[in-house]
Amino acid sequence: LGSQRLVRGLYNEDGQYNCFLNVIIQALWHIRIFRQRLLKLPTAATVPGSRTNGPTRQGATAAAKGQAVTAADLKILQALRSVFEDLAKAPELPADQQQQQPAGAADQAAAKQHGSSSSGQWLVSPVVLREALSGLELGAAAISIELSEMHDASEVLNEVFTALHRAEAGRATGIADDPHLPTKVKVQPDVFAVRKQPAPAAAVPQPAQQQQPVTLAHMLQMNGVAGNGPPLMNGIGGHKSSSASQGLGVSVKPPTSLVHMLFGLDVLQAAAADAGVSSRSGGGVKKAASAGAGAGGAKDGSSQVEALQFMKFFHLMPAQALRAAYDRYSNTSFEVVLREAEAADHSSGSSTTGTWGSVSYSKAGAASGSDVSAAGGAPGGTCTVLLRRPAVFTLAVVWESPKAPLDSIKGTVNAVGPSVELSQVFGGLPAGANYNLRSVICYFGHHYQAFVLSEELHQWLLFDDHVIKVVGDWQQVKQTMINNRLQPSLLFYEAQDA
Repeated sequence: LGSQRLVRGLYNEDGQYNCFLNVIIQALWHIRIFRQRLLKLPTAATVPGSRTNGPTRQGATAAAKGQAVTAADLKILQALRSVFEDLAKAPELPADQQQQQPAGAADQAAAKQHGSSSSGQWLVSPVVLREALSGLELGAAAISIELSEMHDASEVLNEVFTALHRAEAGRATGIADDPHLPTKVKVQPDVFAVRKQPAPAAAVPQPAQQQQPVTLAHMLQMNGVAGNGPPLMNGIGGHKSSSASQGLGVSVKPPTSLVHMLFGLDVLQAAAADAGVSSRSGGGVKKAASAGAGAGGAKDGSSQVEALQFMKFFHLMPAQALRAAYDRYSNTSFEVVLREAEAADHSSGSSTTGTWGSVSYSKAGAASGSDVSAAGGAPGGTCTVLLRRPAVFTLAVVWESPKAPLDSIKGTVNAVGPSVELSQVFGGLPAGANYNLRSVICYFGHHYQAFVLSEELHQWLLFDDHVIKVVGDWQQVKQTMINNRLQPSLLFYEAQDA
């Protein structure tokens, strides 16, 4: 496995408790579009002011627009970039082993024969990122990420994404500028209708058409440093990629950071009754008996309905809802299972509690990684619209217990599909929004592992810190999860045309 360019292990020495961070790094590293964009950023040594405690020189540019970039956020961005750079380096093998490495078509056979790799020559340290995360202060972060302590991978990934977003977009001075916080808007009910036209191709616009937001890359370019490149405005990651926002009274700001562009879910939620659709859609969308009659809807007789608009990095889904939907629709598609689980979850109310990864979680919260409850708290469920097609759709599974029974694990694992067509799950997207599963972060007790679909071997690998094993196809991955009682926590689906 060490002969593969993208396959590297990560250190987790005794007392470091790095497994939660190692799986995050592996999952992000194996998302090609994110890896390529992040590696284009300059090294920490080229960032002026990155060693200061206050706003950086880049922050001065953002401050002119009412923002400030802090050194802690920039340090996290540069630390992750540094780890990626180490992962990209070719391992230095001893001379007597250089001729023994398999090449070409022999790679897959050799990987299958040897099964795993734990050589120190293919290991990278995550300590620089761990130390950078420990510098986040409560207030800027929702949790304190202490060194030599165990943490929840989902919560930490949310803090990583939030810090990367602030590092590029700037730390907003007013809450009205924070895309994570829900904003009440009035929209036409048509915004929730199912779209049938083909999805636009993901194409990079010509230079004359590019409209780049003020990002860290932009700031670095002003200092003579090559940057990260513009987002794709009319395809994957572009703010115009969804037809839901066009002509229907919804204003969508373009992404102002790499993680917002690639992972951000710009959503619109309204009570199902207000939106004019039933909360349980079955095979399609049905009109409600009395549109606009639910709480939070338009009460002035107008055709518009009240909804909540916000951005999040994950879409939370209770494992219990997935299992229940799979029990009813096991002979249908994953899209139907996910849609029914979404409808059932919202219909049950917004105060459900569970475990997001290995810690407690309450759905009543409105953190950047969480869902927002139905508009007006309507018991009839909510409708969710994606206003922009992301490059990566991240599904966060919420468990009732960090040590779930085997039957619960089996039911949840079997409910998950290796691909998803998002337009069949959420409103707002044209047909053809196809995504493939790239990685799955799992845990057993308080130890994390990650399954990753290798770009080079076209097989699933299991990363357990420094140990890497070949698993095989998706069915073998599911069986491995069940046999080892691994609870899937984060699933990363990458757009086919990303």
